[in-house]
Amino acid sequence: MLKALILLATLAIFIVDTLTSLDIAVAVLYVAVILMGIRLFSQKGLLLMSIASIVLTVFAFFLSHGIDFESSAFARCLVSLAAICITSVLAMGNKSFQDALKRQVQMLGQTHDAIVLTDLQDKIELWNPGATSLYGWHFDEVKGRSSDEILATQYPSSRAEAKEWLTSHGQWEGELTQIGKDGQPVIVSSRWSLIRDNQGHPTRILITNNDVTDHKQADAALHQAQTELAHAARLSTLGELAASFSHEINQPLASITTTGEASLRWLKRDPPDLVEVSDCMNRIINEARRASEVIKRIRNLARKTEQVHAPLDLQDVVKESLALVERELKAERVIVKTQLKATPVMGDYIQLQQVVINLLLNAIQALASTEQRYRQISIVLSDADPAVCTVNDNGPGLSQEVAGNMFKAFVTTKATGMGMGLSICRSIIDMHGGAIKAQNREEGGASVEFTLPRLEEVSSD
Repeated sequence: MLKALILLATLAIFIVDTLTSLDIAVAVLYVAVILMGIRLFSQKGLLLMSIASIVLTVFAFFLSHGIDFESSAFARCLVSLAAICITSVLAMGNKSFQDALKRQVQMLGQTHDAIVLTDLQDKIELWNPGATSLYGWHFDEVKGRSSDEILATQYPSSRAEAKEWLTSHGQWEGELTQIGKDGQPVIVSSRWSLIRDNQGHPTRILITNNDVTDHKQADAALHQAQTELAHAARLSTLGELAASFSHEINQPLASITTTGEASLRWLKRDPPDLVEVSDCMNRIINEARRASEVIKRIRNLARKTEQVHAPLDLQDVVKESLALVERELKAERVIVKTQLKATPVMGDYIQLQQVVINLLLNAIQALASTEQRYRQISIVLSDADPAVCTVNDNGPGLSQEVAGNMFKAFVTTKATGMGMGLSICRSIIDMHGGAIKAQNREEGGASVEFTLPRLEEVSSD
């Protein structure tokens, strides 16, 4: 119907312009025809309409006035042609903009991301099909309503803080937890952009939400698997240290027994020697505390807990790890030299202790395979930024094959080893934002070094 109307209007204008002698620029009415065609025709169609209007205008002039170029009719013809040309240019520009906008809207409709447009009061003005697919709500159900209320949005801190950041920076990014129409939680990676008017005043907020629920669940499952594997590796380490722990506990228990018997003898004297009895009681208390500390360290290492990142001193981790492997060091006649400094880091105490113990046991086992009488491990702890912990030994060093693969899973040089220890160490250090590497020393032996962000660096982030 619109095409027929345009055709009839064009024909009527041509007839009136040709057969009447009105002292007006009748052909200017072709402008209305062109404007009517903006919604109906493509840019090429508008161009053809414009050319047709120009041709009809000129043809009508020659039919009505011949070649009289000095008449007022010719001036009106020129005015009409100018109006048609200007309107055509503007109409084609408008059409180009409309086409581009239409393509953008279509792309927004095809994207799987949820795109929501709200005013500054969080009232929904636009809700694309991706949002409907993600949340289950249709646009007519949410139009004009608050997105936070509908989706029960949970912010990392607060909406006010996010809004303040958006206002000052023009955009905001973060993870949000929301609730869909079916009541199921949805975790989204959200990006907000502030839309401003020509005067620079904020008018609307464009929100793009990408569903990361499956990704977060996969991360949680991976984290759980890593935690389980790390715990299993600690239990394996405890098995290796069982003889040491048994000795460490039996020694104070034996001392307690001997001292208790001595106390009884001092009490049976006539008169009882209470000074000696008091000294024996103090020794018993000290030995009991010593045994208690050993049991505490074993329980901590065997404990199955989630990661707890807290401020700690890496120096304490190294000292306690040395205490746990002291028996192995003595059994293999290994001398330990340390250069330790107070090194504050953010991390999980038990997992970092697991790394240090594993590196120490590997060094001890490497030294046990040599015939040399002088066996030494040195531990250097630097409080640089990042913090560096280096474990050196003067053993046989690393073969080329082992050096390139020692942090990969299932790579081991032990007959009964699983090859997971160093792989787990790397995972732990990676999760703490650090790095670990191994290399041979020029003076002989191997060196393993790991780095961790210092506490000040972590805090500043």
